[in-house]
Amino acid sequence: DPAPTLIPAPTLIPAPTLIPDPTLIPAPKLIPAPTLIPAPTLIPAPTLIPVPTVIPAPTLIPTPTLIPAPTLIPAPTLIPAPTLIPAPTLIPAPTLIPAPTLIPVPTLIPVPT
Repeated sequence: DPAPTLIPAPTLIPAPTLIPDPTLIPAPKLIPAPTLIPAPTLIPAPTLIPVPTVIPAPTLIPTPTLIPAPTLIPAPTLIPAPTLIPAPTLIPAPTLIPAPTLIPVPTLIPVPT
């Protein structure tokens, strides 16, 4: 078999030289981020106990000032009463007999002498 005929490659045209774009501002250098410190573990808050409702105390009425009682004077010592002697028994009086009726005396007439 005859070898295939080689077709010469086309001549390469060099690429144009790139001109850098003057409007490009170089990016600032990145500062590394600080190392993160892990947050502390949260402790759950205690359960709140409800506070009982406070009832206001009644208003106090001031106590009146006490007046001191007068000093007591001791009572005199009692002297016992003398013992009573019983009275003698009464004897009933005798029954009175009515006096006799008086008869009038006649008047004396003087006699002439």
